[in-house]
Amino acid sequence: MIIISPLSSTFNFYFIPSQRINIENFDLQIINTITLNTELITAEFTESGDYVKCTATVSESTTLTDQNFYKVIIEEGLHIVYKDSIFCSTQLVDQKNNFMYSINNPNTYVEKDSGKNSYIVI
Repeated sequence: MIIISPLSSTFNFYFIPSQRINIENFDLQIINTITLNTELITAEFTESGDYVKCTATVSESTTLTDQNFYKVIIEEGLHIVYKDSIFCSTQLVDQKNNFMYSINNPNTYVEKDSGKNSYIVI
């Protein structure tokens, strides 16, 4: 999963394509998993060893919503060369430095002891 900020107009990620073909013909699509709206994003692809680096530029008409999931698909013509998920968050998430994503909804999940946890099997 790729984690990006909705405040940034560009983001980078590395991937290994499923097929070795001409990276100059790659297209990047982002699909909102809730509305299923598909956006074609301007991106530059460069080879970096066995990886391909994608530098994507989000236009002003594209809105990436905070706390939302997206699907990313990279195609070359009719061939899908990479698929992944994107999570959009304004929180700083850096696993190397132990900054983890947190849910800040106090009192949403409250533990209660309502008595016996018994059930009847019929």
